[in-house]
Amino acid sequence: MRMAIFSIGFLIAYGLVEGQAPSTRNGSPDSLIASIDRLLQNPSVTSSVWMALLDSAEARSDVSLTLSANLLPWLCHLDNAAPERRTFASVMLGAFVAGNMREQLRSGKKMDSPVQGLKAVLSVYGMLRNRSPEFTDRTLDEWSVLEKNKRLSSLVDSLVLQPEQKCG
Repeated sequence: MRMAIFSIGFLIAYGLVEGQAPSTRNGSPDSLIASIDRLLQNPSVTSSVWMALLDSAEARSDVSLTLSANLLPWLCHLDNAAPERRTFASVMLGAFVAGNMREQLRSGKKMDSPVQGLKAVLSVYGMLRNRSPEFTDRTLDEWSVLEKNKRLSSLVDSLVLQPEQKCG
């Protein structure tokens, strides 16, 4: 089963976002790209900004995203996860959406871009690791090595072709 765009309700149900987000639905692609760039450069901003980004991705007709457990394994098994782990999952999901959406808006082509989504995830993960070296994620550490070796695209291609991983 493919996970379509996550509804904001999913994130709220897991306590990953709080508060009311400002709407970015009507933003021009250039202003939205600038907002995404700022968000990716400073991923420690409030949850409402991540919520607004997800809301925008879901509402835009010029963006197509496929969210898959194969590409987003940290979203699995959140039922009993510590609050820090749920926050991590939220930030990584937001980074994936931001990178994927940014590439589509930049290119003007409505086409899922999971490689760019994962590059954004790895960039944000690296920033968070620099701030808190004790926090690690084995999968993202492995994927970071692949990115450094210019093999992330091959990984994404193989993950997209694999049968959908099931959470739970």
